[in-house]
Amino acid sequence: MPSSFAELAHRLSPAVVNVKVTKVMQTGFQGPELHGTPHGDQFGDFFNRFFGQMPRNHPSQGAGSGVIISEDGYILSNNHVVDGAKEVSVTLANKNEYSAEVIGLDPKTDLAVLKIEAKDLPKATLGNSESLKVGDWVVAIGNPFG
Repeated sequence: MPSSFAELAHRLSPAVVNVKVTKVMQTGFQGPELHGTPHGDQFGDFFNRFFGQMPRNHPSQGAGSGVIISEDGYILSNNHVVDGAKEVSVTLANKNEYSAEVIGLDPKTDLAVLKIEAKDLPKATLGNSESLKVGDWVVAIGNPFG
């Protein structure tokens, strides 16, 4: 068993990316529920003056991480990070930023595959899960905060 994963992290860190997403979130009514209560409909106009017509759509930003798995721009990330995203961007370890396309999603395993238009990228090699035994060490590497 290694005493440290520092060398592994150092070797793989160029293949780790930051993933930023913009999603459109729907905001529900933020005031008290008035329908079906005495005078409920009378107060609807009053509350709409302050809160506007609900529900409202607004952009929401999120972040996660990923790892480059091919030199031509395929990236493995998480389904929960990119599912439903309107825009996805990827920042590499060298700070270059790219727009990304979502190629595939798997909610069951919480995995997503992204693609950026770039060449000669540093990549991480995935291990073979079939060769694992219960109790073996497994390392997940990421950097969701950039």
